Amino acid sequence: MNTPYTKEQFLSLREKMDAITEDDADDAKFNILNQIIPGVETVIELVDELEKLDREDGASGQMDLMDQITTMRKSIASMLAVVQRSMHIVPPKGGLKY
Repeated sequence: MNTPYTKEQFLSLREKMDAITEDDADDAKFNILNQIIPGVETVIELVDELEKLDREDGASGQMDLMDQITTMRKSIASMLAVVQRSMHIVPPKGGLKY
């Protein structure tokens, strides 16, 4: 079988193709990580609303969710931290802009 490429040229092209695929995958990963942030922001708003309801004077279950709300806030902070770390592991094409 005749090919227009030498073995070295073929390997070089294959490396370039692999790099493009990896860059595209990293870009897709970064975009998905970026999409998680608005979801977490929505959860923060919901937890804020839940806390507001839990603090209302006169409610029979006033302050009964404070431990759980505190745990939710810690979990949210952990989620945001891991997303930020992940975004540094798989930066988008062109790198991160600070």
